[in-house]
This record gives sequence, structure tokens and C-alpha cells, in this order.
Amino acid sequence: MKPPKIIGISLVQNENIHIKWAISNIIDFCDKIIVLDNYSSDGTYDIVENMAKKCDKIKLFKISNPLVESHPPIEKYAGERAWVFGVDGDEIYDPNGLTKIKEEIYDGKYDNYWQLRSYFLNATIVDKDKKEAKGYLAPPSREATKLHNFHLLKYWKSDTERLHGRNKAFKDGIDPIKFNLYDECDWEDANLRCIHACFAKRSTNQKEGKIRFAPREVMKRRCRDMKDIKAPDIPSKIDKYGGEELITKDISDFIIKEK
Repeated sequence: MKPPKIIGISLVQNENIHIKWAISNIIDFCDKIIVLDNYSSDGTYDIVENMAKKCDKIKLFKISNPLVESHPPIEKYAGERAWVFGVDGDEIYDPNGLTKIKEEIYDGKYDNYWQLRSYFLNATIVDKDKKEAKGYLAPPSREATKLHNFHLLKYWKSDTERLHGRNKAFKDGIDPIKFNLYDECDWEDANLRCIHACFAKRSTNQKEGKIRFAPREVMKRRCRDMKDIKAPDIPSKIDKYGGEELITKDISDFIIKEK
């Protein structure tokens, strides 16, 4: 039996500082990486386009409305032997750890699980020169791992941004269990772990010290003229990914030669 496919999907807008690093770290893990650029103005599209010329795994598209256009590219994988891996432009995964997770997926260790969840470091500072990052560890803060076993699905239709909608159904008899890898080990020993640069500068268009938010009015504007889609209630980024204690972690394992 052929091993399952691993499909990466990245929704980006103005992520030119970390996007090459983020994609480079998942290239060996994924069989295909779909990158959807929401009309970036900082050169993000050009960076990914140059990567795609060197690596045919990367498929790059421009989209204008993520709520409508970001989920359909992965709908066809529902029911197939496929895992879909959502990676944002500010999410940098440990590539060596992903290699081990891939081996476990191929061995069938997680066949009966709907989603794998693991550690995030919601970073305020990412310093590649010093090989360290400072931020809020998740858990106990909020983690946002998006690695889903699509083989368990009957369908997952689009009703909002990719991998966030509720319009899905599982095959008969399937209990959509999540596997919390962080219950088995510490951050240092985890194979699935991510530096989430959500509080750090992500674009050269961004002013120093300014956190980029997704305000409610932006989502309402995206929802305009779409009768069946309602703008979600969006908490602030601090509420979502902050915490009580800032910690510093060594990120040597995350730094590889970019593709």
C-alpha cells in the first residue's frame, strides 16, 4: 500500500520576513505545498514564486477572498489517504522533528486520529543570529497545530478560511479524536513543534513594534455581499496567543539552509 500523501497549505499576506523559512522547513515533510497569496504588497508572492521555480512541490496561486477561495483546493482530499497540514507564513516548524512524524504517519501510528496537536511558542522575538526565540509556550497558551487526517472524512466543504469551517462529516463509525503530543513529552523532546512568530515583525511593510491584527471590520468587509457567511467574533491576538510568562527557547534545530 502506498503511504498517505501529506499536503501542505499556506494562506499568506505580507509575510516576506519569515515565509521562505516557513516553507523551506516543511518541503521535505510535504508531497505538495499549496500557497495562496492574498495580494501581498511586500514581495511575499515573488519570494514564493522563486521557490516554486526551484521546487515543483510548491503550487502558488493569488486569491482575493480567503473566506471563499482558501478551502476549496483541499476539499478533494476528503476521504483519501491524505494528511493536510496548514502552515501560516509566520509558523516555523522543526524540520528534523517533522521527518520523525512523517515516519510515524507512514507506519500508521496515527491512522485512527483526526488531528495531531503539539507545542507552539507564540513568539515576541525571533533571533536567528542568536538562535533563540522568546514567547509564550503553548500549552498552556493557545497552540494552533493544523495537521488533519483527511482519510477519516466523508467531506469538508468550504464555509470560511481553510481548515476552519464546520461544514464537514466523518465516515460512519469514526470518532474524531485528537492526539495531544504535548502530553507525552516536553518541548525539547517534541517532534512536532512550531515557532509561531505572531507577535514578531512579519513584513518589511510593518512598523517596528506594531503587532499585526485581523480586526473585525476587515472580516466584515470580506464577508460583504456573501449572505451565507457571517464575520466571526475575533478576540485580540494577545487574548488568543498570549500568556502569563515569557520564556526563551533555543531554536538551533529550526535553522536549516533555506531552499
